[in-house]
Amino acid sequence: MIRISVVVFLCSVILQPLHAQVGATKFLIHGSYSIPTGKFGETLGDGAELTNRLGFDPGDDVGLAKPGFGLGLEFSNTVLTDGLDWLISAKWLVNPTDVAGITDEFEDELGDTVDVEYENGNWINIPIFTGFKYTLHITDDVGIFGSLQAGLNITRQASRTAIVEGSVVEQTTFKFLANFGLEAGVGFELYKRYHLGFRYLNLGQPQYAGTRTMDPTFFPEIPRREMPIEGDQRSVRMFLIVLGYHI
Repeated sequence: MIRISVVVFLCSVILQPLHAQVGATKFLIHGSYSIPTGKFGETLGDGAELTNRLGFDPGDDVGLAKPGFGLGLEFSNTVLTDGLDWLISAKWLVNPTDVAGITDEFEDELGDTVDVEYENGNWINIPIFTGFKYTLHITDDVGIFGSLQAGLNITRQASRTAIVEGSVVEQTTFKFLANFGLEAGVGFELYKRYHLGFRYLNLGQPQYAGTRTMDPTFFPEIPRREMPIEGDQRSVRMFLIVLGYHI
């Protein structure tokens, strides 16, 4: 009993100052402008080709992603010391696709007289992260922060639809999957209400699964009309410009 009492006493002594420094819960709602980087934002990759197995393949690891937008919510609470916050965040990020590069490539391959169009979908990424942020208050109204988070990203690659001479000859769709991601950020907190941030997201190289449906009149050598896709690896990286408001 004496040992238990000593342990309880020591725990209370250690936890009391930590508890005293824990701040009130804060919520941040924000919008963001997403800028794809690296291969995620390339419009034509190495090895782009038209084949009976892969259809209109835009190339190795290329994403075709254009700048997009996002919405997010962030929970934070001060821990251990003033200025250090524990974070839990969730974002919904959408990036449309740029088909100019693959359109030019395959129009050249099929001949200038052949009309090639694409109706591609959007990339969806939903990072659900946790981590820490440290804010250095320059004045009562201005603070500079740095943050680091990691966690689960729920992602889906943009669908791809190829139309030749008015007919859909290939339609490729993908499933949602989960993978690991990282985020690093810097920015400003203004008047304890407004948030201006810059963030870099490395969401790894997910291996997407889906289904590719091809028109046998355009691809006469395909073994079957509908084929499963396994392990279509794409790199997903982006910068975010974030504007938010603490509620």
